[in-house]
Amino acid sequence: MKAKAYYYQGRVYKDMQQVEKAALCFKKAETVANGTKEYRLQALICNHLANLSLYQNLYEDALSWNKKAYKAMLQSGDTASTYFILRDMARSTTFLQKYDQSFVYFNEALSIADRYKNKQIESVRSEERRVGK
Repeated sequence: MKAKAYYYQGRVYKDMQQVEKAALCFKKAETVANGTKEYRLQALICNHLANLSLYQNLYEDALSWNKKAYKAMLQSGDTASTYFILRDMARSTTFLQKYDQSFVYFNEALSIADRYKNKQIESVRSEERRVGK
């Protein structure tokens, strides 16, 4: 709960464009969350730290946070949500002028998003057939 509280406090500060306060809250959240098995929360925290690093032109730091977020999201078992982290990894590598890597990350993000979008559409169609629409 403490990690979530710091995470949401960071989100509020980020929305208020108070980057330093947001980063401090996310760092506190990361420290607390690392002692848990809340991998999805860890991924969200790291991804926000990556985005804040991008805003501050700390591109290597951003990529490092992106990689931690990706690893944590995989550990959470939520592979459907990895697309947004891969998208952000692509942005970080673009700023680093590593265009080949960026292309790979963007393609993987699109592939995952498309795969899950199709599953979601098929699920809706299946439900419509079941109810007779």
